[in-house]
Amino acid sequence: MKNIIAIFLLSALVFTACKKEVEPVSLNVAFKPTNKGSGVVAGGILKDVDNKNFSLDEFKFYISNIEVTDVKDVKTKINRVVLYDLGVNDYDIFYDIPEGNYKSISFGLGLDTATNNTNPNSVDETDPLSISQGTYWDMLKYRFVVLEGKFDSTVAGNTTPNKPFALHIGTDQMYRTVEVFKPFEITGGKNYVELPFEINELFYSTTDTIRFSEHYSNDSENEVQLDYGNRIMNFFKNAF
Repeated sequence: MKNIIAIFLLSALVFTACKKEVEPVSLNVAFKPTNKGSGVVAGGILKDVDNKNFSLDEFKFYISNIEVTDVKDVKTKINRVVLYDLGVNDYDIFYDIPEGNYKSISFGLGLDTATNNTNPNSVDETDPLSISQGTYWDMLKYRFVVLEGKFDSTVAGNTTPNKPFALHIGTDQMYRTVEVFKPFEITGGKNYVELPFEINELFYSTTDTIRFSEHYSNDSENEVQLDYGNRIMNFFKNAF
């Protein structure tokens, strides 16, 4: 009898040791800025719509109110805020999404009014809305988009970028909603979705163009800056 019990216990131990831990289902969403077909690297030389040199030293933007829609039009909300940061954080991982086939992903570009009213000192230091992220204004709340770098101010525009620009876009009116129709499947384990966009499309459309030489500083503080900010957010929305 003792031998039977010993064999049973040994079998149970072997089964437990061999049993593989099930990897949770996750969705990795990556935002991929490009520049005329190439990837964008912080500090690298880029080409604007006029083929003149510029560089991005800092590029941040908020994503919120994320939602995925499957092929049966069933929507799953993801209650997370994401802060994209070029060269630091270009993707985020989401869990608790049902397996299946999906047709689109939608999100808020920036923060809705309620989220924009968050006290940055009331959240954990690692939270995207924390004061430590460097995106909060005392007067105007969160900066939804931060674009800082340099542009080549010469006529030819083919030398090292030498003149700084800093575009900080914020306030409630800058919030935009985006829906990207991109089929993807979620199965067991890790799943990936890439959302590429052309960086130049943050500054132009078929009927409008913003050039750094004309507008290189924006703090969303007056009517002119708010107008430029709204134009940039409209461009950004349509870049995906």
